Amino acid sequence: MRIAVLSVFSPYRGGIAQFNQSMCAAFESEGHEVLKVNFSRQYPQLLFPGKSQFEGSEKAMENALLDSINPLSWNRTARFISNFEPDLLVVPFWQPLLLPALTATIKSTKAQIPKMRVIGLLHNATSHESQFFAAYLIRKYLRNLDSAWTLSAAVAAHPLVVGNLKRVQKLFHPVYTHFPALQDKAEARLKLNLPATGTAHVLLFFGLIRGYKGLDVLMQAMPMLREMDKPVHLLIAGECYEDWSKYERLIRDAKIHDETHVHSGFIENADVPMFFGAADLVCLPYRSASQSGVTAIAIQYGKPVVASAVGGLTEYFEGNSLGTLCEPNDPHALAKAVRKQLAQPRLAVKEVESVQQRFSWQSFARAALKNE
Repeated sequence: MRIAVLSVFSPYRGGIAQFNQSMCAAFESEGHEVLKVNFSRQYPQLLFPGKSQFEGSEKAMENALLDSINPLSWNRTARFISNFEPDLLVVPFWQPLLLPALTATIKSTKAQIPKMRVIGLLHNATSHESQFFAAYLIRKYLRNLDSAWTLSAAVAAHPLVVGNLKRVQKLFHPVYTHFPALQDKAEARLKLNLPATGTAHVLLFFGLIRGYKGLDVLMQAMPMLREMDKPVHLLIAGECYEDWSKYERLIRDAKIHDETHVHSGFIENADVPMFFGAADLVCLPYRSASQSGVTAIAIQYGKPVVASAVGGLTEYFEGNSLGTLCEPNDPHALAKAVRKQLAQPRLAVKEVESVQQRFSWQSFARAALKNE
């Protein structure tokens, strides 16, 4: 099968580009021919909240054709895809701001290859942050799809999805395999200036910091963990996409300055094993979620998780002991879940491997393309 994927790829940084790279590699490993079509410009720099959109040189970009704000590029991109003559065009959605470019390119490509099927890959059903125009743009995008893949049941059941698509296939967010091997805990803690192994518990909050991810809830829960057998330290690693001063106030008010270790900024792939290696537990105190790339990394490394019981987060921990779920937006419930998970025996290797296989990229690719 010939499959074109229109989205962001390396050297754009972040989970969406990493997901697309891994997905295309999985399709190719199953014997399919894949065309990756990249953005030449994803966001105008004025609208991008972080320091950089790239983790490598922009000169390394291949098939970088789609400019999110230049309509002239939309038809050029459609012609490029059409020359490949794909059987399937996969177009991921994660950010409404990009939908005018994506939807226009879908329509133009479909006009040139009427028999081609267009699949939407829905990372979300709508934006995590409120955007008044989002629902309108999402409806237009969905109505130009033949079907969609979702990464959780929560997205598949969303009214926007149900009301605008006749065919939806629920899949999952696979476990990442592209990160380097986990670093030894003692070595990682030494590098990060954390308490030595065995002297303290280390909780990891990893990834972009946004309001819906509930870092403030985790900070409020920290004082409730002081009565444990060992001190509990909070390791924060990620770039903040909002005002950091409110978190500084929380650290001060909760009197957890000595127990909080902040590594602000985008975490490069090479450093991911160090942060996860140092941690005893990965915390996802999200207020809302579709699914989680951070959970996928934790499962890759065999690290236990505490997560809010929201959206697709619950699906990773059905029938296994890899994680403990709690009510969202509740510091007391979160602290209780942390205490419970830290008291559990070390995760069994066979159980971790079983979950890794269940959420593997090979399983994802075969399930996604089974009926296409």
